[in-house]
Amino acid sequence: MKKLIGLALTAFVACTIFAGCASKATETVEVPETPSVEVTAETGEIAHPRLYTFDLIDAGTTCTIPYNQYGPNYQLSIDFWKRTKADRPKVGDTVKICFKGTVDKDMSVLYAGCLADTSAAASYWTVLTSDSENNKQIATDIKADTPIEFTYTYTLVNEPKGGLSFVLVYDYAEQPAEYPKLNESVSLTFERVTDSTDTVAEKGGNSVPVGPQIYNVAIEKYAAFFEIQTNHPWINGAQDMSLISNYEGYVDITNAFGGNLPQAGDTIHVTWKASGDTNIPEIRCRLVDRSAAANWWTELSFNSAEKEPLVDYSLVTDVVKGQPFETSVDLPVAVTPEEQVVITMYYDYDAEAPIGPSIFKIVR
Repeated sequence: MKKLIGLALTAFVACTIFAGCASKATETVEVPETPSVEVTAETGEIAHPRLYTFDLIDAGTTCTIPYNQYGPNYQLSIDFWKRTKADRPKVGDTVKICFKGTVDKDMSVLYAGCLADTSAAASYWTVLTSDSENNKQIATDIKADTPIEFTYTYTLVNEPKGGLSFVLVYDYAEQPAEYPKLNESVSLTFERVTDSTDTVAEKGGNSVPVGPQIYNVAIEKYAAFFEIQTNHPWINGAQDMSLISNYEGYVDITNAFGGNLPQAGDTIHVTWKASGDTNIPEIRCRLVDRSAAANWWTELSFNSAEKEPLVDYSLVTDVVKGQPFETSVDLPVAVTPEEQVVITMYYDYDAEAPIGPSIFKIVR
């Protein structure tokens, strides 16, 4: 997966830079007013082409633009796919991006890179907009804590398959020499400019939650009986049943979110009341997406492109056979899932003291 991302981002930074929108303070591009939706009377469906409007504050009040080793550059992709669930964008549609806020450091330039589909279905990087619309300068000679604002519309030339991300970028290889590189991350603090499109609400459904959310999930609601099984390693495309990697089990909690999957920046507060049939020193956990759209395994608790090594979270310690326990842990969502949210639980195999698989049951 890393190789695919690397190739895609390299292609991205090679795009021609459009410098006509440079500004020494705040850059605002005037956008003609366009009706957001028009419903077809015969079918009740929303007509296309249409306008989607997204405010970056709906990705979180504060975001950090991390280092991207595959560029190399500093890059942040903010995904609004979740908000198009009930009416997916098509070629010819218009996407309006609104941004207002401050950065925490002085910087020479900040670019609005493009709209891209970063999902597995799009091979992790497909640019959705034309070269003439990409790499707009949001502002130059930016001062820390001084408000900047940018509003721009894009026309989709490629149809997204699983994501719709707005890309912020700076410090890429071909950045003009007149704009010195910063060589460090910046944090952005947003202010609201407008309400973002919510296609579920447009069709009378429950609105997509705005801003970072905390979801409370009780494991026993989704797994009254649960087994942590023996996990055999895969070697040359086949499992070697004579070896043991660890003990691992999965609890699918996708239905806990009312049809709106969590997004990057959210937190899942996990609780668990159960008893097991084995003594276990510690059970660790993390979030994954095991769907086909996520290439069968995408880590959600940490961003593999930004943070190594793997991050584990302790779920429960000192489990005693037959003795009820109650535990909780906060699991961050660092990567927006494609289709599924699964809690992966596991403990290690010790050749000197193998624990074996375990079965857990609900405690009422």
